Amino acid sequence: MNFRNDINGLRALAVMSVVLFHFGVPYMEGGFVGVDIFFVISGFLMTSIIFNKLDKNKFSVLDFYVDRARRIIPALLFLCIALLGFGWLLLLPTEYQLLSKHISSSLLFLSNISYSLETSYFDVASHEKWLLHTWSLSVEWQFYIIYPLFILLLKKIIKDLKWVKLVILASALFSLLLSIFLSAKYPTHAFFLLPTRAWEMFAGGLIVLYPLNLRERYSRVLEMLGIILIVISIAFLSEGQPWPGHLALLPVVATMMIIVANRSSSWLTSNPIAQFLGTTSYSIYLWHWPIVVLLNYLSISSISMKVVGIGLSIVLGYLSYKLVEEKTKNIGKGSVLGKSWQNRQMLVLISLVGLSFSASTSVLIYKGIPNRVSEQVRMMDAAHNDNSPFRDTCFLQSGTQSPNCIFGNKQAENKFIFLGDSHALALLGGAIEALGPQQNLLFKGYSGCPTVLGVNPRSRPECGKFVRLTIDELNTKYINVPVIISNRAPLAEYLSSSTKRSDTLKISFAGKNITDKAELKRVYTQQYIETMCALTKYHKVYVIMPVPEPSIDVPKIMARNFNLYGKSPDYSISLIQNRQENRFILDVMTQAQSICGVTLINPSDFLCENNICAVAQNNYPLYYDDNHLSEKGNRLLVPMFQRIYQQ
Repeated sequence: MNFRNDINGLRALAVMSVVLFHFGVPYMEGGFVGVDIFFVISGFLMTSIIFNKLDKNKFSVLDFYVDRARRIIPALLFLCIALLGFGWLLLLPTEYQLLSKHISSSLLFLSNISYSLETSYFDVASHEKWLLHTWSLSVEWQFYIIYPLFILLLKKIIKDLKWVKLVILASALFSLLLSIFLSAKYPTHAFFLLPTRAWEMFAGGLIVLYPLNLRERYSRVLEMLGIILIVISIAFLSEGQPWPGHLALLPVVATMMIIVANRSSSWLTSNPIAQFLGTTSYSIYLWHWPIVVLLNYLSISSISMKVVGIGLSIVLGYLSYKLVEEKTKNIGKGSVLGKSWQNRQMLVLISLVGLSFSASTSVLIYKGIPNRVSEQVRMMDAAHNDNSPFRDTCFLQSGTQSPNCIFGNKQAENKFIFLGDSHALALLGGAIEALGPQQNLLFKGYSGCPTVLGVNPRSRPECGKFVRLTIDELNTKYINVPVIISNRAPLAEYLSSSTKRSDTLKISFAGKNITDKAELKRVYTQQYIETMCALTKYHKVYVIMPVPEPSIDVPKIMARNFNLYGKSPDYSISLIQNRQENRFILDVMTQAQSICGVTLINPSDFLCENNICAVAQNNYPLYYDDNHLSEKGNRLLVPMFQRIYQQ
């Protein structure tokens, strides 16, 4: 098909919306729709290529795959090689190991599957994944592999082109419905995986299968309306909404409008700036995200440096286009494999992919090659793993049946019960070490599950049932056994005022989704006090007040600073500030103390001095992330637990 300036201009709009969104430019909260625009364009172009060649009896699946590989792989490979070298010089072993894993999955075009199993696209941790953006390339590649085979199969079975088109239309509708359903139920999988994204590419294909020829005045109106809808999408959509789902229809239909309008002479999409950005859009897209991650890695967030980052993305994208994309655009265009210099270049490219994959796999196998960094940095970096050894055996991630993990002298009559979430698990080592020879401790823990009756966290739908069953069990089988409770302070975790998906309301009560934060606090207080009073009827209850939380991932940031600069700033926690941040839950606990008679235990008395709480001791982290005490850290609380056991 002929080159279309309007589609090239659409690429410019798509890539810059994504770039500006990722750099945090105001009013670009919906800039992630640029990826959806790319998907529609890809579907349109691929369908055009396939059906045009089928009409001429010139279509070859192998040639189609080679063309796609020639377009996508060289620039991606160049980026992966550059990141492997960069990682060797600057990244921590655990970070380099993760990067190598992502390079391997990117080169195999399986990164979307890998990321769907790791995290949400909008999570904070996403800004530490150098190749996160390659998920969209993997989705496209998977579509490229399946789509031509799907069409050939349809033509062989059905033969009638009208019915082939209808099956493709039905497939698009099925994928859309699946996307709408899964975006609400399983948002991370819906975001990353092909079945819930295929409809966007099918949508582009439908333009080819059901063409419209419009008069110039209608085309102009359609193009303008499409651009307006894309601008509305960028300005008013946000990452807090289920995606792709039904909302993705807005940018998808808008993109279809612009493509149908077919106004290659339009100044809006054909001006020199749009054409330059469109031509280099693929390489700009590849390079912009690692720059975003680099700024985050170096804790650089100034507006001026973000502007520099945007400019650098365009410059590196242009260089990648000129030095890689243009130089490799004829690779594989030859006669029989191996008989032309172009095909020999293809063999070289395949060899480089294999070598890069082998190198990244080696880094993964050898755990980030830790000997690259000093012993002190290795020790700090390894503190990420200084967490409870009972995570896999005594701690629930789902379900309602908690294993009965008993520590100490199992025959002893001096018993204690320890309940809570991951913060309780983080304290368990200290609680066990504090046990006397004639004492034992029963632990029941559930990830992300506050010990509050009626609670229903979105991420843990069975949490409420677990809490109810556990309290019923304690109040019948373990009467008069003292109960210790530790949960992460819920204010920051569940009641954040942030509009980001990762921070929005994650909790409900009795099946009711409460969106008003004041009402949620009122209900939470009521339910918390009801829970504590239900326990104090049959038990002496000790509630551990919030553990001071640092504002950083302690092992990671300390190790980075020592690796890059040979020292680390003091990241000690202000106890006064910590109390202010937790004022809501502290007030609720105080009410429970007054009304129900629970005993409050303050870990800050053992972790802090002169209102300052250290995050490390002799340069060894006391936390294994940004809120959980490490095994070394929880040993500082042995005296606290001994005091509880002696009461």
